[in-house]
Amino acid sequence: MSHSNLPFELSEQSITDWLLTLSQLSSVNSANELNKAIQKLRKTNQSSKQILAALIQLTPTILFIANDIESSLLSETTKPAGKTSRKIEKLIVQLLRNLSLSFCALAKTESFSPEEKHQTIYFALQLIGFTQRIILIFHESPLSTLWEKSAELFTLAQNASLTLTEIKLKLRDFRNSATIESVLKRNLLFAISSAYQFNSHQIQELFVIAEQQSHLLKFNQQSPTGNTFIWDMENGQAPSLLDRRSACNTATIFID
Repeated sequence: MSHSNLPFELSEQSITDWLLTLSQLSSVNSANELNKAIQKLRKTNQSSKQILAALIQLTPTILFIANDIESSLLSETTKPAGKTSRKIEKLIVQLLRNLSLSFCALAKTESFSPEEKHQTIYFALQLIGFTQRIILIFHESPLSTLWEKSAELFTLAQNASLTLTEIKLKLRDFRNSATIESVLKRNLLFAISSAYQFNSHQIQELFVIAEQQSHLLKFNQQSPTGNTFIWDMENGQAPSLLDRRSACNTATIFID
């Protein structure tokens, strides 16, 4: 065991062995153990490259368990009673949020190769989108931090000319968005769909639609002509309807 109190060594085999032990637990208990492990990973002083590899390896299991718990909570036959249900919802939101922010924290690592930087930004934006989705499904309060991080990540990707580069490492849950720009477009389209007005099952469908139709979204950083929505990457807020009286800056993206 590592000196950082992680439940595994930062090696592929050690993480695989640890994940196998979770199969003996319920999905909720597994989510709790995974959340604790992610929190420790965010604090460890191990190599950034090792942490990135560990986060990527843990991501499929985290998404699988989050999806399983989400299905149970939205089912009338398996949903736990009141307070228990709310605690589990908050756990899943926290797990996905912590995972996304763990990738965000690595995004500025100078020692990363272009491929590692690409993977880090891509996974971070994907998981930010999944966190925003689950927040709406469970009717939790939105987190402006995620839009601040999204702006930072997209700027990093632009500066490194990575926005349109197709990701090489593909996960099943990420298969419909192959580039950083397509992931961001999905997140933006989902945000402007006013999903909070709908019930949980409709929100699930809206996220799928946003993923399928994100390629139709057009944005630029030049002129608001013909655009309907705006995303100001400096104010840390979600995209909103364009107010043509508002001042714009070089960090403004116009969306149509």
